Amino acid sequence: MGIKNKMKPLKLSLLLLMILNISVIACQKNLLSESESVEDAYETKDNFGTHQDFFIPTLVWDLLEEKKVINSKGKIVPFVGESKRFEENVIVGLTLRLKEKTPGVLGGKNYEFKSKKSTGIYIDLAHYIKSPKGTFILSFEPSYTVNPVSAQVLFLSDSIARKDSPATGGEGQLLGSGCGKFFDVTKSYLKKIRKDGIEVNVTDGRHVSLLAGTFLIRVAQELGTRALTHLTIIDSNFPELLCDKVIGRKEK
Repeated sequence: MGIKNKMKPLKLSLLLLMILNISVIACQKNLLSESESVEDAYETKDNFGTHQDFFIPTLVWDLLEEKKVINSKGKIVPFVGESKRFEENVIVGLTLRLKEKTPGVLGGKNYEFKSKKSTGIYIDLAHYIKSPKGTFILSFEPSYTVNPVSAQVLFLSDSIARKDSPATGGEGQLLGSGCGKFFDVTKSYLKKIRKDGIEVNVTDGRHVSLLAGTFLIRVAQELGTRALTHLTIIDSNFPELLCDKVIGRKEK
C-alpha cells in the first residue's frame, strides 16, 4: 500500500510536467505561426485611386489581337497561319502585391490590390513607398487563369531614359526605357514576375525607371473570347522621371 501511495504523486507530477511541456511547445508554435503570418500578411486595398485613360498604339493592339507577331529575330511581322477569330475582348480583374524586403520601405506593411472584375489597376506608388532607400517585391496575377500558350505581356514605358547619379552611388548606368517605347516581357512574367515577383529598388527613383508605364496582358483566348487586363504604375513624387503625357506636361 505504501508503494502505491508514493506512486500516485509521482504519476501526477509526471503528468503535470508533460502537460506543461506540451503547452510550452504549443505556445512556441503559435508564436512562430504568428510571426510568419505577420511577415506574410497583406493589407487589402479595393479602392486605390481613379483609373486614368491611356492610349494603346495600333501596333501594340495588333500584337494583342495576333494580327501581328514578334518573330524569332525580334521583328514584328504580320501573322501567318490559320486565322484566329475572337468575337469579344473581355477585361478581367487583376491582383497586385507589394511586399517589403527592406523593413520600412513600405511603412512596415505589405499591400494587396484587387481590381474589380471588368477593370485593371492604376496605382500611384507615391502613396505607399515610405523610404528613399530600400527594396520591395512586386508581383501581379490576373483573376482569370493564365494560359501560358496564348498569354502575352507587353510593357509600354512611361519613364524617360536617363543615367543613374554617381552622387547617390550610381555608376552612370542607363535607367528607364524611354517614352513611347514598348517591349514584350512575356517570358519574364511567366518565369519570374508571376511566381516569385520582381525585386524593385527605390534608391534615386530606380523604381520609377523600372516600372513606370502600363503592362498589357493577354491572359488567354478561348471559346471565342480574348481575356485581357492591364496594370498602370506611376509615382507622382518623381514627375521629372515620367514622360510628358503622364503628368500633362507639354511636349518640348
